[in-house]
Amino acid sequence: MGITLTEQIFVEHGQIASHETHPPVEADVFCAKLFWLGRPNLGVGRKVKLKLTTTEVECHVQSIEKIVDASTLQESSAAQWPYLARNDVAEVTICTKRPHRV
Repeated sequence: MGITLTEQIFVEHGQIASHETHPPVEADVFCAKLFWLGRPNLGVGRKVKLKLTTTEVECHVQSIEKIVDASTLQESSAAQWPYLARNDVAEVTICTKRPHRV
């Protein structure tokens, strides 16, 4: 993608350019809706790599908030689910080692 600016800036590979008054939010804890495709189950505390564009950061699942039945879209409390199995859909809280733009 190319954009034309009034002054030249340099954005490193994997970084984000944004407007000065509307910067992206940086956080080390955030909520995400995900579709788990991994073969091993994804449980609370499990460490995984978060990839966004060319950036990678180590993170872990802090909590599983909701599980969504993919066939009916019904949400259920995650209290009865200690982990996500392959092809599960869920809302989880992720904690990263360093702040990440979300």
